[in-house]
Amino acid sequence: MPSSQSETNLIGHVLAPVDFSKRCAATAPYAISLADRFKARLTFAHVIPGLPYQGTEKEAFYGPRGEIVSGRELDRYYRSRLDDFVQEATGNADVGRILLKGDVSQRIEEYARNSGVDLVVIPTHGYGPFRHMLLGSVASRILHDLTCAIFSGVHTAEPPEIPPRFKRVACALDLGPHSERVLRWACEFVRVWEASLLLIHVTPRLEFEVYQPHFVKDDWHDKMAGAGREAVEQLMERVGCEAHVNVQAGHPVHSVVAAAADERADVLIIGRGRASEIPSRLTTHAYGIIREARCPVISV
Repeated sequence: MPSSQSETNLIGHVLAPVDFSKRCAATAPYAISLADRFKARLTFAHVIPGLPYQGTEKEAFYGPRGEIVSGRELDRYYRSRLDDFVQEATGNADVGRILLKGDVSQRIEEYARNSGVDLVVIPTHGYGPFRHMLLGSVASRILHDLTCAIFSGVHTAEPPEIPPRFKRVACALDLGPHSERVLRWACEFVRVWEASLLLIHVTPRLEFEVYQPHFVKDDWHDKMAGAGREAVEQLMERVGCEAHVNVQAGHPVHSVVAAAADERADVLIIGRGRASEIPSRLTTHAYGIIREARCPVISV
């Protein structure tokens, strides 16, 4: 696929874990399009799940039908399946692929850390009436364990445009210590895709069953929104980017998801944090946004 994009340091290596599911096949076009646009190295990886033999340090592995077999017996089978998946997804036999064994999230984290991966592309869950309640256990652990950016999708029943394009980008900012880094990441992403950028900031809304003016003044929410907009605009000036700003009061998860949907965003960028900075890398709000978003989410 041709690309006219200039060089960038934002994404140099894209990793796409493969479990051979339909959700994974639906996510592959995003990994291919992102790697192509950023002129990045693309690696597809399959991890053969393992478990330790009782009382030993050796590992056993699950075979194609769930049987326990030695790792050596599986190499040829899964390497062939991975080759077929990559060929069908890309039509390019030269795309990188790696076969790993052991705990899925642990092996992906180790490979990403040791191989300079900048973006991991994963499917999270399907769609349907209960999709907002679900997030696969492996995807959840990957979101918690990795420190690089993670692209998570697909969240809707509609297949992606082929090749996927990102012309409308939304970015949620909580104005915490990660916000400048998240905004810089989003601005570079937007520059590469020549896309429009919407910045979303949600201020708290206080609701009382009985009006209590001595607690909440009439213009309290307006002042909070005004202060939030001013802070976002100051952050934009420091970073040096232009964007439309949407500031509203409400629940952080629901408001961010709704604002991105109203703007028909192709992707939503959010902060996920790092282990060295906060106790949990994936905050409650970020987790909720990833579960409920109606478009793919990149958590930085």
